[in-house]
Amino acid sequence: MSRFTILTAIISAALLAQPARIAHPIDDARFAVLPGSLHPKAQARYDRGPEDPSRKIPFITLMVKASPAQQDALERLLEEQQDRSSPNYHRWLTPEQFGDRFGLAPGDDSTVAAWLESQGLHIEQRARARNFFTFSGSVMQVERAFHTRIHRYLVDGEPHFANATQISMPVALRDLFGGIRGLDDFSRPGAAERPHNTSASGTIQLAPGDWATIYDVTPLYALGIDGAGQRIGILGAYDMNQAYIDSFRALFGLAPSQVEQHLVGPDPGVTASSNEAALDLEWAGAIAPKATIVYIYARNFNDAAQAAIDQNLASVLSESFGTCEPLSGVGNRLMAQQANAQGITWVASSGDSGGAGCDPHGFFGATGNAATVSDGLAVNIPASFPEVTAVGGTQFNEAGGQYWNASNNANGGSAISYIPEIVWNETGAGGLLAGGGGASIFFPKPPWQSGQGVPDDNARDIPDIAFSASGNHDPYMVVNTNGQRATGGTSASAPAFAGVVALLDQYLSHGNPQSGPQSQPGLGNINPELYRMARATTNVFHDITQGDNLVPCAAGSPNCSNGLLGFAAGPGYDLASGLGSIDVYNLAAQWGTVGAPTSTALTASPPNINLGDTVQLTAAVTPVGVTSGGEGFPGGSVTFSIGRTILGAARLMIAGGGSRATLTVTGPRLPVGSATVMATYSGDIAYNGAAATAAVTVAPGAAGSFVQVNITPNPAHAGQFVRVTLTEEAGAGTTITGWTINGVDDFGLFAGDFGTTKLPAYGSLSTTITTATPAVLPSNRMYTFTGVDADGRRWTQQYTLVLEGPLGLPELTLVSAPATVEQNTAADPACQWSQQLILQEQLGFAVQLTGFKAGGADWTGRIQQLFGTNRLAPLGMLQAHICWPGPSPPPATTFELDGTDETGEPVNATVTAAFTGPPASPTALSASPSAVTLSPASATASVTVNLASTGSWNVSVLPANRSTAWLTAVVPASRVTTPQVTLMASSAGLSPGVYNATLLIQAADAVPQFLEVPVVFTVGSSGTTIGGVSHGASFQQAFAPGMILSVFGTQLAPSTQSAASLPLPLSLAGVTASVNGVPAPLYFVSPGQINVQVPYETGAGAAVLGVNNNGQVASFIFPVSAAAPGIFTDPNHAGALVPNSTGKRGDTLLAFITGEGLVSPMLATGASPFIDTPLALLPQPLLAVGVTVGGLPAPIAFAGIPPGLAGVTQINFVVPGSAPLGVQPVVVTVGGVASPPASLTITP
Repeated sequence: MSRFTILTAIISAALLAQPARIAHPIDDARFAVLPGSLHPKAQARYDRGPEDPSRKIPFITLMVKASPAQQDALERLLEEQQDRSSPNYHRWLTPEQFGDRFGLAPGDDSTVAAWLESQGLHIEQRARARNFFTFSGSVMQVERAFHTRIHRYLVDGEPHFANATQISMPVALRDLFGGIRGLDDFSRPGAAERPHNTSASGTIQLAPGDWATIYDVTPLYALGIDGAGQRIGILGAYDMNQAYIDSFRALFGLAPSQVEQHLVGPDPGVTASSNEAALDLEWAGAIAPKATIVYIYARNFNDAAQAAIDQNLASVLSESFGTCEPLSGVGNRLMAQQANAQGITWVASSGDSGGAGCDPHGFFGATGNAATVSDGLAVNIPASFPEVTAVGGTQFNEAGGQYWNASNNANGGSAISYIPEIVWNETGAGGLLAGGGGASIFFPKPPWQSGQGVPDDNARDIPDIAFSASGNHDPYMVVNTNGQRATGGTSASAPAFAGVVALLDQYLSHGNPQSGPQSQPGLGNINPELYRMARATTNVFHDITQGDNLVPCAAGSPNCSNGLLGFAAGPGYDLASGLGSIDVYNLAAQWGTVGAPTSTALTASPPNINLGDTVQLTAAVTPVGVTSGGEGFPGGSVTFSIGRTILGAARLMIAGGGSRATLTVTGPRLPVGSATVMATYSGDIAYNGAAATAAVTVAPGAAGSFVQVNITPNPAHAGQFVRVTLTEEAGAGTTITGWTINGVDDFGLFAGDFGTTKLPAYGSLSTTITTATPAVLPSNRMYTFTGVDADGRRWTQQYTLVLEGPLGLPELTLVSAPATVEQNTAADPACQWSQQLILQEQLGFAVQLTGFKAGGADWTGRIQQLFGTNRLAPLGMLQAHICWPGPSPPPATTFELDGTDETGEPVNATVTAAFTGPPASPTALSASPSAVTLSPASATASVTVNLASTGSWNVSVLPANRSTAWLTAVVPASRVTTPQVTLMASSAGLSPGVYNATLLIQAADAVPQFLEVPVVFTVGSSGTTIGGVSHGASFQQAFAPGMILSVFGTQLAPSTQSAASLPLPLSLAGVTASVNGVPAPLYFVSPGQINVQVPYETGAGAAVLGVNNNGQVASFIFPVSAAAPGIFTDPNHAGALVPNSTGKRGDTLLAFITGEGLVSPMLATGASPFIDTPLALLPQPLLAVGVTVGGLPAPIAFAGIPPGLAGVTQINFVVPGSAPLGVQPVVVTVGGVASPPASLTITP
């Protein structure tokens, strides 16, 4: 046997000898909770009791997590596999090899399997990499093994099962596992399909040939690079239909291709999201037409991904679904790392909710409400995994250019060349429709994610790249259950890019002329090379510098700034479009190109410092073989780090015969003792990168440690994942000795969750945990950590996490003011009992009201007239004033409001009101002032409550949710001697804008029994003023939801600008507007006037308008009713009807109105119907519409909103045959409310 063979055998044996991690015998009587094992929808409100104990639960998966030592070794290997100077470059592992190094030791693997079988569970699959176990068992067996209870749930009318409590495992096994799947049958919601033929022109839709032309794939096809020999894996959770793929390929002249299918576990069947499979399979194969398309599907996407990786089924994986980070956790990241280690490239859509990854996207949403988000910034998993390439969205911006041929070629394509792009954002058309992007709350910045525009946020940022995703402007063509359809979203751009990766791998396997053939097929994690190429090339990426993924957000909700949330495009990388889109041929041709070599030297001056000193780090980067000529020296930047902690970056400057980058670092940022600092030059357009190290020694200070605790996000929702981080900031290492949550000892889990109890000087420890679900919400959770320093000093740190209601569960509250309604004998006989119903949304969900009951009566038909609208904004409030006639008190009445939230979940609220006779001695109730305006400079005010008697009164702030957290109302202990309410507003955490609340003051035996005081808080400069508002058509003081509102004032905008297209924009010239905190789309802005559309979510009563002119903010209160029709007329001709001021008897004429209120089918604020919408499906007013001419009823042929208009209804009416001749008034009534007249001249 040769020495090499012997050495290989020794190394292999050493790799197999993984140390055992099960240190103690398994004792089923000693168990610990496995966090993250409870689904958010497994809540008491949906609970229908215990599940049948005999029911079988198939395909449950326990996921192994790597030990800290294994994780560190794995991350080093992944770096080396992408480092051309490493002997491990592109040396991919098999699943078995991965298990030998990073899975369980064989003995531990057998021990776990034996324990599962001892519980009566049947093992269905053991991972080739020894990092998961799939098994099945009865409900009784699962409950006994994991110390939990399996219950039945009814959610949105659908039955489900799930564990009702977190699972627990024997203490000896607890630290081996990162999570469990399969204990519930909840699934992710599907993507919304866009309507057919919805492009701007109504005709242009993307064919595969168009995509290939626009993104320069065609030259690769000419070289024979077509995907042959490649395998693209599509991950799904639903059955597919080969007939759709056959039809699609035939439609575009592609050769037939049979999809290779792999079912994982029980068959998921056909679901509402099955059309997603067609989109993914068709477009991955459209770009790589001869690749083998492999469909791996299961009831759970993660099961599909796990099988694809464990079985090495494809070199490229594409996933079009994701879960926002707070709902997902990080337990599945090991799968992505294993995929990369095996040479698999995983691409995923970044999401379609803009910067608001936790808010559901979709076309109009389930409610039809404007897309107003409330859960703050968030990104999706798996897109945010550093090992996954996140694909965002763009849309074409032809801007009048000629980029399309007049006719299609034989393959359906008509594109001529690359088309300029902007960030994909069609949110104004309804629902959330914008490319996902933002910063991860879980994953730090990978060292390769650097370059122009990359934020200095120490977070993994997404997307990485972006491609066309519009479902309206040049959408993708697909064939699915609905026939030929047009669609879009990042779920289209992701599989298309998966096809690109397959072409790239084929090209490189054949031999890139620049770098030669690859040693092994497969590319693994392509992100390091993508970012290197962005720094080193000029023609690979199309830099997207226009547009944004901003979406409307509820005032007072997390990260909401000026009514918008998200990110704008800019030069280089940005959080809206990543590095941009790609020229595919140039990407392949220049992949791995080698620039000129460089050498890097690092010096630390001085190398030895005290804790309070600073050290200057200088990296000198010099081209190998170049000694002079400044114009030839390397450019770019150098990153300085210790281990995986980045100290900072500095740009190279030409000095001293080379390029130098200098960073000054303070002692507290370095570990005490000796440390090795690394300077990494990432390269530029001409030069390769290089690295160097230097030693720095820091003498410890006299003080002890200081540990900072941080939990993100905060506030958090009950049951969601949060990141807990401990950071030492004083330069003294310490040992954690205690951890409690609300006094409950959790320290036994600390080492397993955080990896160690040792916190190094200036180091950090972090973990992801699942928050509790207390019985009472909101609730404060106190996290307490204790520790001891090396010198014996002890410390304690506490941190309060605010828990709100579970994410994904809507909540309405209904209040009656007053709760007991007293008769007012002095009032109108029709209103002897006056009552206010107040409906509030508590957790950030848009809701459409669908039912209203009062006792045994169905009042659904009165919703619009009483509340003004049937749409409730996230964190919003609607009010209804109800009058009851005399002479006898009504019986106690239970009111119930039913609705559907934006995710399709049913929601309701009830309240019971009592009614009594008049008080013996009624007393007058009033308050002054009647409205309060606050600003940060004047953030305190008082409201005097005037009550003629010594009776009691109380005050509450509405809406009672986080949108009014900025306001505190202090009521005195003695309300007789000090009848004042002190109001205090805080602008902390608020962006410039207008925030509103309402004080509800109630008193028994008073007339009236309640009154309301509006409170407006204006945050921002005060240069802008609003002098008044008027109806956009009639210029009267009458206002309704959905209408055009004209606003007059000074400094309302920096310039004059009009909306260029529909849907209406939410920002023009830096100006935004809102009504009751809901963003209002803009028609026109100028310094003296702006025109906005009042959101359809605006309810009856006082509404607060806010205008934000680039940080200068003003507010105005105006009244709103269910309908306020006004006719557009010619102001230059005595109010003549437009477009026809004359007509004959029997003529069909047009009138255009605004102020009609709600329409059906529902239309989002700012949106217009699609161009091919059938006449019968155009939105029409919900309230009855009538027209009179000269006082005579006029027949109406049509009344609705046509394509091309927003907030304006067209009425086609017939001039009555008996109408008087001459100038006659035309009046439109909506819901019995009449418009001011327009004039029509009737001729013989």
